[in-house]
Amino acid sequence: MSKYLHEKALTFLMKSFPFSERDLHFRNSIEEVDYLFLTKEEAEILTNIYFELKDLYLRKLILKNLSRCKEIQLEEFFLKAYKKERYLDIRLTAIRGYARFASHKEVEKVMQNFMKILIKRQENTPNNYQEYAFLLSPAGLPYLIKKYGYDCFQIVYEQAKVQYDAMEEQYKNRLTYDEEGNAITITKGMRNAIKKEDRNKL
Repeated sequence: MSKYLHEKALTFLMKSFPFSERDLHFRNSIEEVDYLFLTKEEAEILTNIYFELKDLYLRKLILKNLSRCKEIQLEEFFLKAYKKERYLDIRLTAIRGYARFASHKEVEKVMQNFMKILIKRQENTPNNYQEYAFLLSPAGLPYLIKKYGYDCFQIVYEQAKVQYDAMEEQYKNRLTYDEEGNAITITKGMRNAIKKEDRNKL
């Protein structure tokens, strides 16, 4: 994406308050932001927009992209975003960003809360495959385990796997995500290969 489009998008977003989430120009501008060029001041504009948004897709998009910003201190934003969101996949995206800046002890505290919510998920929505798909994907807990090596991530991963395995078969192996957080629909052929691999492990 060009720097010109990035600057044009930010110029519009700066003047967009109060905004309409249905405005195509507004939505396109959020998608045209290039987070490689983002400054601290521009990040603040996006965090302000994030907390005003009701649209889940746009919130996820902003959160996912801000979680990749290495040079801008956004620890407080990610913690607030974690507390704001309801769905575990979005909460974990906030944790990906938070872990860049927070201490091991601070991350452990958040993950203890995450674990409590995860366990309740099995009681209330046992077949919520969309959340498990992200948690167990290369973009989710495996990414955090690989990058940081914290025990708290491994413990939550193991619990998520137990709950995923307990789901009804019809809800398994429908969806996953690559390490960048892009959704991948699992085809029938891929599902059959996964089942065969699982059988070979027995």
